[in-house]
Order: sequence, then structure tokens, then C-alpha cells
Amino acid sequence: MQLNHLNLSFVNVPAASQFFQEHFGFTVIGADNKAISVLDDGHGFVLVISNFEKLNEFHYPPSFHIGFIQDSVDQVQTIYQAMKEAGVKVGDSPKKTPRGTTFYGYIEETVMFEVLSRE
Repeated sequence: MQLNHLNLSFVNVPAASQFFQEHFGFTVIGADNKAISVLDDGHGFVLVISNFEKLNEFHYPPSFHIGFIQDSVDQVQTIYQAMKEAGVKVGDSPKKTPRGTTFYGYIEETVMFEVLSRE
């Protein structure tokens, strides 16, 4: 069985949708408004971003995050630099860990993400 669909909630659906399009290559494939945006990663995964209740804040557990595994350390470095230059809230420069080379950041202060290469 393969995970192929996830719904994440954000206060500003259009801004979160734009973030996933600009930084992670998603494309809009369905509804795209203030309440919902349906995105596709081009590899069979559908991400739904929503705020049906029009809430002003969402709280995920502190260690909750989503991950984007890259083929190479160079890709991780390139993504980190592009995000930093775009003003994305990213942590320290990519670090080598026992799991690979990785960095973390936040989408709208709501959802933590990780970009990692196991190379």
C-alpha cells in the first residue's frame, strides 16, 4: 500500500499552495481558492491544503513534519540556498547526520518540513 494523499490545514490556503508550487514543484489539479487547494507532485501524490472552518490558527505537534527526499546532497544545498534567498524560514545550513544530509524549515510557521538526501 502506498500513501498517495494527504490533507494539511493552513490559515492562508493560497499562500501555502503557492509555497508548495514554487519550492517543491507541485501543480494545481483541482479547486484552488481560500478554502481548499488540490495539488499534485507529478509522481502520484496528491496534497490537499485546506481551511474549511476559516480558522485563524492551526497547531500541529512540535515534532510533526513532512519530508522531501532528494537524490543528492547538491540538490539539498541548492534548495536550501533558494529558500533562504526567497526569505523562507529555514534553519541552519544543511548538516550531515546518520540519516543523510538534511535541513528543516517552516511553511507559514505552521508545518515543519525537512529536505534530505541519503547520499
